[in-house]
Amino acid sequence: MSDDSSTAAMVAKAAVKANLPAPAARPAAAPEAVAVAEAASVGVVEPLVSLADFMNVLHQQDRRYELVAAFAKAQQRAARWFATAAEYQACFAAFVSQAVR
Repeated sequence: MSDDSSTAAMVAKAAVKANLPAPAARPAAAPEAVAVAEAASVGVVEPLVSLADFMNVLHQQDRRYELVAAFAKAQQRAARWFATAAEYQACFAAFVSQAVR
């Protein structure tokens, strides 16, 4: 028996003895991890990039500071902290082409 399963068994026994509900299962993998796993099964893996790293690169490529800052804020609101560079590029292209309100 592995250490993880024996620890889980001890926690479950302790919960039963204490008349407590069993601990919840581990949360599902993050969408980014699932995307990387799916890409790995095909044989193509593109590394995930943090939003801050992508914004540094984008700032060097595009000197429209206000636009880059607005894009960063939109990505933060969408909670898109990690993605591939291609996904960020696609999001930026869509952000640039949308109508101004």
